[in-house]
Amino acid sequence: MSWFFYLLIYVGVVFASTFEAVLLNNSSLLWGPYRPNLYVGIRPRMPDSLLTGLMWSKPDSLKGLLTNLRHTCEQDEGMAGYGWTSYDTRIGGVHLVNDTGNQVDIVTQFSKPKEGNWGLRVTSLPRENAAIHQQTSLFFYIGLERAGATMKCVNRVSGGVACTGRTSDLGDFNILILDHHADGSSSAQTTVKSMTVAAERIWQAKSILSPELKHRSPDQVSLEDQPGHGNIHFVQKSFKGVFEFDVFFSSDSNTIMTSDALTQAITDGRKGFQERFSSVYAPQEPFTTAEYSRFSQYLLSNLIGGIGYFYGKSRVDTSSPEAYSENDVNFWEKANAARAHAIIEDDGPHELFSAVPSRPFFPRGFL
Repeated sequence: MSWFFYLLIYVGVVFASTFEAVLLNNSSLLWGPYRPNLYVGIRPRMPDSLLTGLMWSKPDSLKGLLTNLRHTCEQDEGMAGYGWTSYDTRIGGVHLVNDTGNQVDIVTQFSKPKEGNWGLRVTSLPRENAAIHQQTSLFFYIGLERAGATMKCVNRVSGGVACTGRTSDLGDFNILILDHHADGSSSAQTTVKSMTVAAERIWQAKSILSPELKHRSPDQVSLEDQPGHGNIHFVQKSFKGVFEFDVFFSSDSNTIMTSDALTQAITDGRKGFQERFSSVYAPQEPFTTAEYSRFSQYLLSNLIGGIGYFYGKSRVDTSSPEAYSENDVNFWEKANAARAHAIIEDDGPHELFSAVPSRPFFPRGFL
């Protein structure tokens, strides 16, 4: 055989190995907190796919619940702070929200122990100044962006909330939401509201939920329990004191996770992150104390935890007049005048996988 034949074999092996590495790389980054404008929002890197998110409030009254309902990262909600204390893009991490207005801390622990599976543990902890039996309501939601897509949810009460669905990109999938009865945690009242809305509204979950709550009587601070078929489903957990629940996603080909498996995955993930961080970014004198290590881990975690997936059309000014060149001293005056006659066209749709400069102020991707 000629050397050319062996060269072809070698190139084929290298290509196959590279292709396999690319597939593994893409699969490990498929799911993540790719909705950085939200305190909590998990989605895949796929257009028009499945969206999840979390809202919460203190339901002292219906008016109070609506006024203090948290969802998107904001600068004026009186937060003591929020961010990732640890985060690995391929494994998961821990996110903490210190909500002084609602007198509660929300801890979310996200884990991806197996391709096609992920788990999310949500913990609600009353702050030190909270009432002994403070009430809190959490709203976890699941939505399908693709037109015509639907899924079904069943409220099995003691057996949790079970949802099944299918999309062309994810195939068949299952979502199970279970209370996690850790030491000191309370029980919750669970209601499920399944709805069908226009696909382009799915990302506006708060504006879909709020009218459903407003239609309730003033003494009703929970959704009507109406599980079933729809393209968006709200699962409300109402409780007093400390509370935890788990969310498990699994593709149809995988066995769904258990709470014990999620606990182990969270523990292993946190330990692995700290060990790898210390190995890659070994502390240097005089910054070797634990406080510097926590601070540097926080910085890195929030840098990569602020990566988002975006899909849609861009609005592009294709006119490019000379007034935009910024050559004159008062260039902005001519530029503003020129914009009044700009030619704006749609371009795309396109995908963008990008970090954002600010989760509350400018949660948008950059090319």
